[in-house]
Amino acid sequence: MWYWYKAKLSWRFVIVPLLVLSVAVVIGYAQQNTFVYETISEQETLDPVWVFDTASGVPITQIYEPLTYFKGGSTSEQVPIVAASLPVIATTGLPAGVAATYTYEIRSGITFHDGSSLTAADVQYTFLRHLITDRADGATGIVFTPALLGAGSTRSDNGLNTNFIDNICGYNGKTQAVTVSGNKVIFNLAQAFAPFVQVIASAEAGIVSKNFVVANGGWPGCVGNDRNKDIDNFKKYNDPDDPSKTELFDKENGSGPYKLQQWDKTAKITTLACYANYWQKDSSGNGPCQKAFQTIILKNIEDDGPRLLDLKNGAADVIDIGGPVNLPELYKTNNTRYVVKLPSLVVQSLFFNFNIQQPGGSNPLIGSGQFDGNGIRPDFFQDIHVRKAFNYLFDHALQISRAEGGLAKTVATPNIQGLAYHNPAQKGVSDTAGIDVTKTFADQPLSGGNPLPLQLAANELKQAFGGTVAAPGPVWQNGFVFTIRYNSGNLRRQSATNILRSNLALLDDRTKFGRHGTFNLVVQQVPFPQILKQISDGSLSMYALGWAPDYIDPADYIPQWVGSNAVTATFSGPGGIDKLTGNKAKKSFGSSNGAFRVTAKGVGPAGNLISLEVKAAGNNTALSVAVSGTAITVNSATNATGQATSTAAQIRDAINAKAEAAVLVSADLPSGSDGSAVTGAQAKANLEGGTGEGWGTPGTTPGGFAYNNWDELIIAAVTKTDAAVRQDLYFTLQKLYVDNAIALVIGNPEAEFAERSSLNGFRYNLADPGNVFPVLYNPAAGINFSKAASGNGNDDVATICASYPTAVFVTGGDNSSPATTKKAVNCQGNPFSPIPGDR
Repeated sequence: MWYWYKAKLSWRFVIVPLLVLSVAVVIGYAQQNTFVYETISEQETLDPVWVFDTASGVPITQIYEPLTYFKGGSTSEQVPIVAASLPVIATTGLPAGVAATYTYEIRSGITFHDGSSLTAADVQYTFLRHLITDRADGATGIVFTPALLGAGSTRSDNGLNTNFIDNICGYNGKTQAVTVSGNKVIFNLAQAFAPFVQVIASAEAGIVSKNFVVANGGWPGCVGNDRNKDIDNFKKYNDPDDPSKTELFDKENGSGPYKLQQWDKTAKITTLACYANYWQKDSSGNGPCQKAFQTIILKNIEDDGPRLLDLKNGAADVIDIGGPVNLPELYKTNNTRYVVKLPSLVVQSLFFNFNIQQPGGSNPLIGSGQFDGNGIRPDFFQDIHVRKAFNYLFDHALQISRAEGGLAKTVATPNIQGLAYHNPAQKGVSDTAGIDVTKTFADQPLSGGNPLPLQLAANELKQAFGGTVAAPGPVWQNGFVFTIRYNSGNLRRQSATNILRSNLALLDDRTKFGRHGTFNLVVQQVPFPQILKQISDGSLSMYALGWAPDYIDPADYIPQWVGSNAVTATFSGPGGIDKLTGNKAKKSFGSSNGAFRVTAKGVGPAGNLISLEVKAAGNNTALSVAVSGTAITVNSATNATGQATSTAAQIRDAINAKAEAAVLVSADLPSGSDGSAVTGAQAKANLEGGTGEGWGTPGTTPGGFAYNNWDELIIAAVTKTDAAVRQDLYFTLQKLYVDNAIALVIGNPEAEFAERSSLNGFRYNLADPGNVFPVLYNPAAGINFSKAASGNGNDDVATICASYPTAVFVTGGDNSSPATTKKAVNCQGNPFSPIPGDR
């Protein structure tokens, strides 16, 4: 997902439908027609145009409906919902500028919650509103603008590209991105986009009422005959800076089976009521009010204790478990069944902010903002040695044992097993350095008398920012302190951040690692909305997130970690330019007399090559240049081949001659006849942290695809349809991720949930999205949750085992009698030991 890419946060859940077990606790049980779900994270919004976190996806998927939805547990088969049929796809005979069309016929008879009819115009408006709004750090740039505008964002460093109004509203001969013909809606793709049918089934694609949004101050739609007016509206509604500034933040008018009754932001409780006129009914006219639940209550409770207590006493039907570490306690609950060892496409990761922002000139999370022992510089994680050090400091085996109860896998890259084009031979950052990630630090071999991971981390910190192992730089000499944050109640992320903190503290043993400054990592937990806000404003230093799929395709994964627009553009600085926009870089320097100018073309992390462009005054021909360390290499010139320095005149002559020899400027890049000079080190300093036409450096894949930057790889990977080509591109991206230690992938946790025998209808689906709680009532998709007294949940077992034969079912019990002793069986009904996650 990111312009194509931004980060979506994942959570885990336990489903425990309730059965009245004794008269003594009847009063505490949730009512038969009410479903209570207690979460660790409250939704950020109720507006599909803003949603990009799974917590918000829970109410939104109950309130709004997409055109299509995944059938049962399938990750590929879809059924029409708002659409009357699956799309008709065309790739030939199309207007100029249209790569493909997807035509959906809209179902008649669907009404919004205010009673008005859902029409094709509402569907068109829904997706055009996404393109108009395109909020930073949102889903639009991942799931809609790449396909419909041929760009990862409507903005660049130069601001809003108002020319996109031609595509959105159909000016200057451009075909409008989404058009209507009778009761049909046609999506006119600007470029091929392999996973388009999957993104149409996402929570972000819920259909909204145009009249309702407009009545509440929203975008009025395309004027159609006044381009300037449409541009003015584009500017007005593009990129709101806060979720409360969108029209459907805390109000709704969807067409789904449930409607908003109240969002109590103080108590952090959201109440949904069934929609009596919902279009999906059985032959007797029964809908969600009769077949599912009359009321859904979502409660945000950050602490584990109260959630676990409510589960036991029957006050909650579903809870977020906080992590597998809580499974042993949950297993003590009588008459429950836990389904564990389910596959998951969730990736847990620690992200580095390559350009930490300091609102108002300071940021307490990075202390002094200097390498003086009291903070870190904002560019701390631009140095590859720092990133490698923090990768080496993470004990993967301890995390899986401590936080996951053994129910997780280590992974090398975000392109995990279960996704297409996963490279099983690709080693991770730590593996590549010789660390055995299946063993804890206590079991690692020694290096220099220290556990190998710690010694490797120490050596990397010594080399950071110009140092060497023999002559350490300022990071090692002076030490540092900074703060890392995770969302409250998430035990998995609490464990991961504290493992880093503890292992970093081990380096402070000067008897083992020599003299150096003090290292201190402060760990803080804060509410989930605060994490989201600080990710958006770029002020977090390092942060823990989970990624769950918007759609099952590698295009929704590794691009979130690499590229000029990955994860809020923190990798290349806010406002990174996407190659698709066609905008040139602004970061440049040159001679005072205007003899020539050097411009960043592909800016990557410090320590890696930086692609430059050199132009002489009055000449449009450019040299191709690269920076490595303090050396600047000019890759095409006429003379001075192999010389240590080149004059400005020689560079100008080289440009004019357009020849192909090489000139190495090892120290200085002269600025011109005025005598001023730009040193290699100064050039590098001027360019680090800037934004280029794409992120990363030029190269060629093993399959022969030449690229100028990593964005070109990402774009090609999602637009190419040949499987061999896509594999070549994604294998290359996985290697680049590891070689540059872009982030710290914690692991791929397995999924688990639990149920009492009164629950019917649960359908686990990797595509919806991963292990996120799905819509409760959608018969067309084979989904109908209920607390029917006649049900015993066996339909769930059969369905789950058909799709996931490795699943294990644990029956809970408190050992008070043989009848309530916990036990585990597999899909074949055979005993399974040891009980997964039990300790």
